[in-house]
Amino acid sequence: MKKLLCFITLALALASQSRADTALVFNEIMYHPATVETNFEWIEFHNQLAVDLDISHWRVSGEIDFKFPDNTRVPGRGFIVLAANPSALMAATGLTNVYGPVTNRLSNNGGTLRLRNNSDRVVSEVDYGVDGEWPVTPDGSGVSLAKRDRDFGSAQAANWTASAQIGGTPGADNFAAAPSLPLIISDAAWKFEASGADLGTLWRDRNYDDAAWSARNNLTNRAISGLFNTGVDANRIALADGAADPHYVLSYTAQGPVGANATVCLNHPAWAANDASSKWISVVNNGATTINGGGYGYRTTFSLDGFIPSSVRINFSVAIDNAMTNVFVNGTPTGFAFTGFAGFSSPFTLSSGFLSGVNTLEFGTENQGAGPGAFRAMLSGTGLMPNTNAPLPSGNSTYYFRKSFNFTNHLLTATLQLNPVVADGAVFYLNGVEVYRQNMPAGAISYSTPALSNVSPLAYTGPITIAASNLVAGNNVLAVEVHQAIGSADGPVLGTELIYSEVPAGATTLAFNELSGATNAAFWLELVNYGTNSIVLDGFVIQHDGTNDHEYVIPVGTTLNAGAFIAFTNATLGFTPLSGDKLMLFGPGKAAVYDGVVAKNGPRGRYPDGTGT
Repeated sequence: MKKLLCFITLALALASQSRADTALVFNEIMYHPATVETNFEWIEFHNQLAVDLDISHWRVSGEIDFKFPDNTRVPGRGFIVLAANPSALMAATGLTNVYGPVTNRLSNNGGTLRLRNNSDRVVSEVDYGVDGEWPVTPDGSGVSLAKRDRDFGSAQAANWTASAQIGGTPGADNFAAAPSLPLIISDAAWKFEASGADLGTLWRDRNYDDAAWSARNNLTNRAISGLFNTGVDANRIALADGAADPHYVLSYTAQGPVGANATVCLNHPAWAANDASSKWISVVNNGATTINGGGYGYRTTFSLDGFIPSSVRINFSVAIDNAMTNVFVNGTPTGFAFTGFAGFSSPFTLSSGFLSGVNTLEFGTENQGAGPGAFRAMLSGTGLMPNTNAPLPSGNSTYYFRKSFNFTNHLLTATLQLNPVVADGAVFYLNGVEVYRQNMPAGAISYSTPALSNVSPLAYTGPITIAASNLVAGNNVLAVEVHQAIGSADGPVLGTELIYSEVPAGATTLAFNELSGATNAAFWLELVNYGTNSIVLDGFVIQHDGTNDHEYVIPVGTTLNAGAFIAFTNATLGFTPLSGDKLMLFGPGKAAVYDGVVAKNGPRGRYPDGTGT
């Protein structure tokens, strides 16, 4: 039992280190900017909820003090920035919604910051440092102190590092994924050949002349006609107060019969007013009427016949007295929640969980004690479906498609992904070279080779990473042969996204590894390349930050091989640091910061080399 309790205690401790402490957390701190500290100190918070968070009258205390004003809201999954000089930061960064100014200053020697809610309870806290477990480089080099993961807790030093770029990333993710670029979209127009002739192999080539081929959109994006706002009839005209809403039924209720249609309701004076596009619904016809406290579910049903379910996107906004506690897609909870009746929520987006045919969307609500209660929603949605205008002729074994696209990005660092929807099978060629096949047998493929099986319902099957080695600058061609299965009667379907992204550049594996004590007459410091590739050190800068600042620029022709070390003495550097002075390692032009260390009276060294503390 003692071993079990120890294990549980350890697990809880580890969990507290890795996950966040509250819905709104400290995410990035610029406590010591490289220039004009009084203008460019700032703090960034992250809202981990999917919905907007009202932080009116919340307060930041500790090194600085600030109270957020009325109507301060942080967008769901978004950020809010608090600055010493909001105008200066907005002018420098282009941000448009920065709070401040603050009372006092962020300490350059470390300090405590607390976020308190409007009940003065501490909901997030960080006691940041400038050495030891805490990174050194945010202390004056120009980078910020940044959370490694925005969902991590704020208190643990291991959860923090230096920002990847000078100036930090106020109002944005600290370490954003490489941006992606669609080269081909799902409902793009393709050249096609559907005569039933066997075209052999030349049609796949990039320079093949397809001028005589016709073009068509194989997929088309259409509105979902079965989605309705609350309180309207089949023609989307507002219903009279007291009418039964034909599109919403009560799936559970604290008052009235389950399974009955919801009742269109006259709005309470404090609610957002009914209008021609939507109205409130409830179990009563007047918003001023008290209803029982408890849960009320409002369910609507719609069909996705003909749509590709995984392509469907539904957007909705709600108003509720008192609270929407969850939204269910075909019975699966999404976690979406909202409270507010004076206006609609920001749009929510549903993008998964849909099925072919009939689907249900259920809004779980709660009336928090006896009083007025009702619900209101505005919905819209779209999805892809096969283009039925001028359908392709049926009966062919194989159909041929070509799509040209222009590529102007970096070839050497390119990665490509396909996200195809195919009926029944297909082979994909990039500039004449096969890169992927789906629902097709192995081996040679001919015109008469059937797909392995009939595909129904349609669905995306990616993303799938494909070879980018034969991608070229300028014009490229993705060619696809679509094969039908034996006995297939549905006709061919082809749609795909082709997405480009850039492989992130590998981290520069260069660090301060060892330095002598600052009291040594012959001071020296050592760099290590702890990676697997050589690093050209031409133009790298070692900066001394002390009473008198100095810089040493590593001369041209200096290369540090993988696993190698290089030492510099005070005679070479031109300076000797005092205990407590900082040393920073910059890339050429001081465009990036790679490491930092504080000199001490005694020697310092990393263990293991390069990566230890």
